[in-house]
Amino acid sequence: MLAVWGAALVLLTVGIVGVIVLSRAHVRSAADRTAAGVRPAGSALRQAYHWLFRIGDDRAGAAATPTLFDQDEGRDPEPPEAPKALRPARKRPAVEPVLEPIESTAREIGPPRAVKGSPWKLPPKNLLECAGEHEYDRRQVEATGRELERALAEHGVETRLVGMVVGPTVTRFELELGPGVKVARVTSLHKDIAYAMASPDVRILAPIPGRQAIGVEVPN
Repeated sequence: MLAVWGAALVLLTVGIVGVIVLSRAHVRSAADRTAAGVRPAGSALRQAYHWLFRIGDDRAGAAATPTLFDQDEGRDPEPPEAPKALRPARKRPAVEPVLEPIESTAREIGPPRAVKGSPWKLPPKNLLECAGEHEYDRRQVEATGRELERALAEHGVETRLVGMVVGPTVTRFELELGPGVKVARVTSLHKDIAYAMASPDVRILAPIPGRQAIGVEVPN
């Protein structure tokens, strides 16, 4: 009885192993056939995948590059603007200066008052001596005046000696201008007059107050 069951078990085992071996061979061949059939489809899918991604990259690059359009292209050129007319400058009315009168009062200044209790006193007037009359040679003074006339005539200024005033320090020669001679012409010859009179400096009064004459003061 045991031998029968053992033999049956061995046969069952051998059968199962055979089925497994045969099924593996059939499965392997079926898988190889399936892989051989699927391989072209996979390569086709792979090519389609790469093709789709290449189109997407091209579109993305085209979208990233902006297209510039010139808005002014095709338009008619605008005419230049006409220059605006300048408004004439408005003349401002001249403003005349208004001088307000200045009121001034003369102030009398008397001799200084002596301070009470001061030991100092003013000197008496008898200490002053009157100056004596200075003697001068009238002919010499007149000759100097004629020399002044000639010096001015050499510069084209016509004058005439009408008076002389001899002082302690200076002598004033009074000259009357010829017709058409301007006072400014004489004052411009200040240095030339000093040179002609052999004097370091001269003083010109143009004109003498209250008179139609000019004065030339020369140091004595």
